[in-house]
Amino acid sequence: MESFDDFMKNKNHSLPEKEDLNVEVVLEAMRRCTLSEKHLEKTNLSKTEIEVSRNNLLSFQKILEIEISDWALDESFFIYNDEDDAICRLFLFSRGLTKNIFIIGASRPLIKFVNRDIDTDLFFEISNLLLDTLVNTISKMEVKPSFLSRIGGRIKRAVSRTIESV
Repeated sequence: MESFDDFMKNKNHSLPEKEDLNVEVVLEAMRRCTLSEKHLEKTNLSKTEIEVSRNNLLSFQKILEIEISDWALDESFFIYNDEDDAICRLFLFSRGLTKNIFIIGASRPLIKFVNRDIDTDLFFEISNLLLDTLVNTISKMEVKPSFLSRIGGRIKRAVSRTIESV
């Protein structure tokens, strides 16, 4: 069982440096991090939290399938994030020969990973849908201001990285 967090910190020496990773390499590495019973045994999440996380991510997937019509959603699966003790979902989008990966966390609805050469329009489309989903559900959640600040900071950093790579 490989770890999503080890991958993010590039502790797996069998992988090239992050800047050299292509979508296929990332996808293959993430398939080895697929949520399993072993992950569920070691998590501190309750059965209800696991169920809610899965359902939220599957609901967001339905939104993506409806709203993003110019890209095909080829594959998606659950991943366990050790460091945050959270369930995430990988989404593989394609259009022609172009492929893009998004990994979104459930406990904090944030984009956890995107491939380096992400399509900018797709990135903004998914980011906006994620924000819309969060805004629509935030009134139902008890959220600390620090949580909202972290979301804003992460979006700002992700947008900056995307703009720099264009």
